Amino acid sequence: MTNRLYDNLDRMTRSELNNLARNKYCDDKIQVWIAHNAHIQARYYLADNPSLCEEATNVLLKGRSRIVKGMLVGSSAVDDPDTIRHIYSELRLRLNNWRVNNFFVRNYWGRTISSTATPSDVLSRIYKDYVDVPEDNHTRYWIRNLERNIASHPNCPLPLAIRFSQSDKPDVKKAGFDAIVRINTQKN
Repeated sequence: MTNRLYDNLDRMTRSELNNLARNKYCDDKIQVWIAHNAHIQARYYLADNPSLCEEATNVLLKGRSRIVKGMLVGSSAVDDPDTIRHIYSELRLRLNNWRVNNFFVRNYWGRTISSTATPSDVLSRIYKDYVDVPEDNHTRYWIRNLERNIASHPNCPLPLAIRFSQSDKPDVKKAGFDAIVRINTQKN
């Protein structure tokens, strides 16, 4: 039996491919085709798909788009710590605060708001690269948001939690204290 949908993928418009890439009930074969052949926006939607198959994930990871790779981390399609470290090293200092937060700390735009599988050493590097820098008026909100979200992340290391608990920003300070309590209860 042939699949009419798969057989006509090359004839579809961009909006039809985008809608297929977003569809969580899309067949694996179609996801792999989109990962190989579709335009970049369809691959963005595919990377954010909660039911992305492993083969399509591997195809997207082998691709050139760093944004797609970051979106795969943000949507929890990639949860291997070494792969996340490699992706962050590719994207390091090339993203704005919002994208770093969305890809590696907490995905706001995914179907569920959740923490990513980012290891604690990458969270520490994110802090050094994006938070521990001189503030200007344009980034103040995003830096505070990034601090609070790193402190709330399940993999927040203890030295960062202590640093956040000493912040002069009340919401960051509270998140830092909460992180210290969480880390201490995990140890016991």
